Amino acid sequence: GAANIGESTATSVTTVTATLSAVSEKIVTVTLSKGGTAIENTDYQLEGTITLPAGTPISASITLSAIGDLFDEFDETVIIDITVVANGTEKDGLQQKTVTIIDDDATPTVTLSVGETTLEEKTGTTSTLVTVTLSAKSNLNVTVELAKSGTATNITDYTLADSIVILAGTQSVATALAAVNDDPLDEVDEAVTIDMSNVTNGTEFETQQRTVNIIDKTDPPVVTLTTGVTSISETGTTTTQVTATIAAVSAKTV
Repeated sequence: GAANIGESTATSVTTVTATLSAVSEKIVTVTLSKGGTAIENTDYQLEGTITLPAGTPISASITLSAIGDLFDEFDETVIIDITVVANGTEKDGLQQKTVTIIDDDATPTVTLSVGETTLEEKTGTTSTLVTVTLSAKSNLNVTVELAKSGTATNITDYTLADSIVILAGTQSVATALAAVNDDPLDEVDEAVTIDMSNVTNGTEFETQQRTVNIIDKTDPPVVTLTTGVTSISETGTTTTQVTATIAAVSAKTV
């Protein structure tokens, strides 16, 4: 019958037919093998033999039926071959046929979320979870590539993976965004904005941009004031140098 069938539509069945070259006075039984990427009783159903009665007609058919599911997946194939013919022989020794089951499930959409939206460098909440979630489970691995922007710098101010993989059969995966806690600089609070740059085997649901603020917890540097000479006069030594020194480098203007 049809070489392509749908998963759960009106065209989700096809026939597999065995035809004799001539009328036989014996019952002819054709035993089939089934291979391909589709899994029997999960993706399709098909009997294992075709029986042709003695006499006429000289052909008989069985039905291959696709089994629908709710998972996005690649199109799959059923490869049908003859393994044994009782009271007959296989023509040319090779009668392999392929039926393709066309997936009809929508590609899942992906949403992005974060737990805590404010982190601290050294104490308190220093990490949060970045989670990607599918609208429905998929039979395909879904890869979400992350774009990171904002005033905070990856590795220097925080750590976050470049991508998240949602394995087949899984609907949600989380990864950690952690503030770097050994930053010695006193600096202004910073922010990282996370977005999806690319999704494989899925689509981004609308705009999924999320922002996490990183609060600086480094103490302001101590300032020491010194002077050159401590005594000046109206004549002779009339100037001295006044110097301000900070105890540590700062990312702020002091």
